[in-house]
Amino acid sequence: MFDHCLYFNLNKTTRLVNKIWDEAFAVASLSPAHGYLLLAVGKSEEAPSTQALRDVLQLDLSTVSRFVDALEKKMLIKRQASIEDKRIKLIVLTHQGQMKFDELVKVADGLFNNIREVLEPDDVEQMVGACSAMSANLLSVKQA
Repeated sequence: MFDHCLYFNLNKTTRLVNKIWDEAFAVASLSPAHGYLLLAVGKSEEAPSTQALRDVLQLDLSTVSRFVDALEKKMLIKRQASIEDKRIKLIVLTHQGQMKFDELVKVADGLFNNIREVLEPDDVEQMVGACSAMSANLLSVKQA
């Protein structure tokens, strides 16, 4: 009935992807959202600020702050003042956070390998590219 409906098909796919990612990240006792924030911190060359994480994760600053608060309570990350500007707080991994980061890298690698067994790599790449382009285009329409 809704085979050609963008809304329906994106939401159906999103629900399936969320279920798979939720199950995979549950092994590390984190939600995918918290896990990706931790991965973003761990993969950054320099300690990122919450504003930098907002840009990388494409989330509202208040959402990033809530995620940082939650991961800080779990003692996986900590805030520290920037050397250049004490008003800016940088997000760094704790020792526990580094261990969790290492675990998440393995989880993410396993997840992507499992996905590649079911889906053709070219299809995944095309889908990700199409979604990125659509998001950018829809953002420009929203802002107009």
